[in-house]
Amino acid sequence: MDSMNASLMPQDIYDHLASRVLGQEAALRAISVAVYKHVNRIGGARILMIGNSGTGKTTIMKAIEELYSSRESLAAFRAMTIMNARTLLNEAGDVDTFGIFRSLESRVAAMLGEKRPPPGSALADGKRHGLS
Repeated sequence: MDSMNASLMPQDIYDHLASRVLGQEAALRAISVAVYKHVNRIGGARILMIGNSGTGKTTIMKAIEELYSSRESLAAFRAMTIMNARTLLNEAGDVDTFGIFRSLESRVAAMLGEKRPPPGSALADGKRHGLS
């Protein structure tokens, strides 16, 4: 177990999340245990939330991002990917591979404070080759 994160217990994670998300107690408890296991490298590292639009999935994930940003010991976990179903499929219902990469690159650029893709990036290269 990572000694830097050993003091961060599931209840601490739950308290942080509950202060930012209204309701969803059962989901927050399950997520708190999953995050605890993740930061202490116990088991899997992915969380998949499925539900109707407007049920709080993105709000919960943003609260987890805030938790990772609020503790220096969690810096290694700050690179997260939040994918919505509308990011995965195009209007015809086909998997939009380029759209997935565009979304990921946009997210990375936002994390790094960049407003547009750097030269030589997958997105910039895709536009140059007429893929966008």
